[in-house]
Amino acid sequence: MCALTRPEDCPLFPCGTRGVPLGVLTQRDKAFQLEKQKQRTKGLRRWLVLVGGIGIAAVIAGVFALQNAKLAEVQRLKAVQNRNKAEDILQYLLGGLRIKLESEASLAVLRRMADSLMLKVRETGKAIRTITIRARYRHMDEEQRSESLAEPSDLETDIYPRLRPLLDQAWKRREGLRLVGLRLSNVHENLRQEELALFGTATSSTAQRALARVVDDLRRNFGHDAIMRGHDLTLRDKSR
Repeated sequence: MCALTRPEDCPLFPCGTRGVPLGVLTQRDKAFQLEKQKQRTKGLRRWLVLVGGIGIAAVIAGVFALQNAKLAEVQRLKAVQNRNKAEDILQYLLGGLRIKLESEASLAVLRRMADSLMLKVRETGKAIRTITIRARYRHMDEEQRSESLAEPSDLETDIYPRLRPLLDQAWKRREGLRLVGLRLSNVHENLRQEELALFGTATSSTAQRALARVVDDLRRNFGHDAIMRGHDLTLRDKSR
């Protein structure tokens, strides 16, 4: 403690307060403390505003990021769907191409069957009128379609135009076949040969019949491949 009676005589007392009443010093101290508190409050407000702004910016950035993520996911799903659609379309087209190729091969087989069966029909002096096609799927299910000619015939060329429509009608499903079959029925005596002998007239059918007899003779003597039609070449190429 200072032993001096007056504050200004005490060396520990600040020089700036010498000669200043204590009440004034107290007021100055209160004003100083209030000013410091105001500065602190102002600094705290600035800090809170800064932190709040950063938080709001973070929230906005998070919202935009979430929206961008959702948009990216939607675009990814659309890309996957488009890729799946493209793959489905490709598989559909490839399946259609495969069915088309199998259809042409099946038609060639049916025409080869018609050649063999009509050769036997001609050898027996008969004619047929009803054509039946059987299509068996890989799961052993079968479909059959039949058609009758306007007149009995012993020419395979009369059967050829009916084979594709009958095959298309029997082949309903979009899947491969296990086998195809051809059956000729409604057998009649062949009267056209007698017509030619009686009247001696040459028509398109009689010319075709004469050509068929020549082809039959060649194949009997030199084998089936001695005379080949377009479907024979198709089957030969397929077997290679």
